[in-house]
Amino acid sequence: AGSYIYFQVRISDLEHKSPSPTAAREVDGQPCLALSCKMVKPLAPVQLILAIVFSLLTLTLAPRLHFSPCTLLNLLQQLERETQLLPLLSDHRLLLLSLSWCALVLLLAYHSTRPLPVLLLDYSCYKPDPDRRCSFDVSEYFVRRSGRFSPVSQQFTREIYLKSGLGDETYAPPFIFQTDYEAKLTSAVQEAEEGMFSAVDSLLSKALLDPSRVDVLIVACSMFTPCPSLTSMLVRHYGFKPSVKTFSFSGMGCSAGGAAVDAAARILRRRPGYALIVTTESTSLNWYFGDDRSMIVTNCLFRVGTAAILLTSHPASSSQAKMALVRTLRTHHGA
Repeated sequence: AGSYIYFQVRISDLEHKSPSPTAAREVDGQPCLALSCKMVKPLAPVQLILAIVFSLLTLTLAPRLHFSPCTLLNLLQQLERETQLLPLLSDHRLLLLSLSWCALVLLLAYHSTRPLPVLLLDYSCYKPDPDRRCSFDVSEYFVRRSGRFSPVSQQFTREIYLKSGLGDETYAPPFIFQTDYEAKLTSAVQEAEEGMFSAVDSLLSKALLDPSRVDVLIVACSMFTPCPSLTSMLVRHYGFKPSVKTFSFSGMGCSAGGAAVDAAARILRRRPGYALIVTTESTSLNWYFGDDRSMIVTNCLFRVGTAAILLTSHPASSSQAKMALVRTLRTHHGA
């Protein structure tokens, strides 16, 4: 599976039951009619303008609804005979007014239905404490100290690490620095929470955004899917509003981040809002102890890492955005 995201750098409900039909009741022995009613939600500004325009258009055309077919035929014939548009419109002001209303309605309809631009406000990456730094010496010491790798596997691990391109500024999960070298569920949860909370704290601080304004929350983690989910941990920790839309992406590998951006963009293009996307990986429970070389390779390549980005479709935030999402393209080769 693959996902490709293109960014362009910027330079400069309560549910109401439907009303029941009129019901016959008796009051003091006399039959009467009881009508049920419901509260109507306030219209959005664009919906209110459209309603007013349609009402005015109806009132404008209502006095002329008695047009006969002959009158309409004569009007069409006159349209064919006229060579200039302005004299024709001056003689038929009702037609001019109707066309103006229709043009206004079409303009408002286009403005209210066109996709909104998706902007990247800011991003943040998690950097663990210095005592979690996993240099080559620390990695080699861990392999020897654990006592779970044969001398051949230790040498293979050393060769792969030297060819992997990893430097001394990478970071390892917490259980690596414990004495028993035993990864437990608490270690995986600790690794995930430290990365997510640190990245989101930094992002919200830089963007000056209150957590209650987040409309969409997406967490992408391929190999660790606890219950309650990682999104539930974030909602509880930051107190997001109850109506926030949460999604958890797992088992998608490196393409999960691109899929998360694509999903958030599809939601934001429909209505203004904020989307928080967190991509992380918890490697604690996926550390391999054995002599299978194909499995040892993963120990040499993956380290701790978390990133968070904040997307928005509010036009007023365009001056503060760092980038604009141009297009998203997702392809799947699983078949």
